[in-house]
Amino acid sequence: MVASLFGRALSAYESVFLLASRGMNLDSEASLRTLVETTLYALAVDKSDENASKVVGAAEIERLKHIRRLQKYGSLSEEDRKSLASLEGIVAADVVAKKYKNIQLSEVADWAGEPWLYALPYSKLCMSTHPSARRLGDALYQ
Repeated sequence: MVASLFGRALSAYESVFLLASRGMNLDSEASLRTLVETTLYALAVDKSDENASKVVGAAEIERLKHIRRLQKYGSLSEEDRKSLASLEGIVAADVVAKKYKNIQLSEVADWAGEPWLYALPYSKLCMSTHPSARRLGDALYQ
């Protein structure tokens, strides 16, 4: 799992430099946010199998939510609806049986032993992906 996360982190790292070199600072910061988040997950997963299981569980909960969104909003054929309903049953049963729980990135940062990465740089970088009116004004002024 760490190797997969490393590949994602490397891709984010490269995109930070490519975007910044083209003057796309907000996009570069969004990629940097992805890099920090991915790094926290990699560090946490590397620390223990329990952390890895929690991350997998949270991913399964997100998968179940996505399946349900597809069922609600997707333009699906009847065959696709039946397939999704079957998959939903399987994933939901797994989530319940294994008692999976949602996790917050702040928890992942604690597991990784790097809570400051979440508290300071990550929180600041969130301003790029969820811009405030002030941040938008600053960008327009430049």
